[in-house]
Amino acid sequence: MSDNKKAVHPLSRKAKKITKAGFRVVRKEKQVTMKNKEHTVLYQKVKYFQDKIKETPKKVYTPRELSRWIEEYINRNDDKLLGEDEIKKKVNRSNTADLLNSLKVDELKQFNGDGYSIPDLTKISNVKWLNEWEGNMQLIHQLQMKKFKSIDGKDDSEVSTDVATSTTTTTTTSNNTEEPKSIRTQLETPVTTNPFALLSASLMSHSSIENQHDFKWIIKANN
Repeated sequence: MSDNKKAVHPLSRKAKKITKAGFRVVRKEKQVTMKNKEHTVLYQKVKYFQDKIKETPKKVYTPRELSRWIEEYINRNDDKLLGEDEIKKKVNRSNTADLLNSLKVDELKQFNGDGYSIPDLTKISNVKWLNEWEGNMQLIHQLQMKKFKSIDGKDDSEVSTDVATSTTTTTTTSNNTEEPKSIRTQLETPVTTNPFALLSASLMSHSSIENQHDFKWIIKANN
């Protein structure tokens, strides 16, 4: 029997060499997978939003609509997670469920924080581009992405009304602001509401005023 046909001892150097070569192949495959992972995730995301705009065709979409679609996209694996929970009860562990949960937590953190990056469908040019996209990832850099945050509370019409009300209030307040009146203007106002005009009218109509000397004396007496 030749040496080539001899069984390899599991603890021999040759066995270790073969094992090491096998690990090297696996490691390279993992590196390739990790390298393509980001591309794959981006493809799935862009394809999802392409499907959404084809279902509800419009020229542009509001941030609230996009926010709702993002929520749906983040929850896309909920059905799978429910299935994995049943498996967990039997085998006590599921790597798939752990990965899906981790992905969802990370995406929710982005969405509720700085924003979740998706195609900017608030612009006509991006909507048009995505409608015509045929899945070529080499062209994906032409699509403008933008981060959108979770939108809670009032709807778009209520927000618009609040902005209009705020603007009207500001304008009204500005118009109601009056500049201080000059002494001459005060004297020209109705006698019943202006003490300066009342004094002047009283002095001018006083029957005892016969000359300038008497006029000065009356003013001095009133002071």
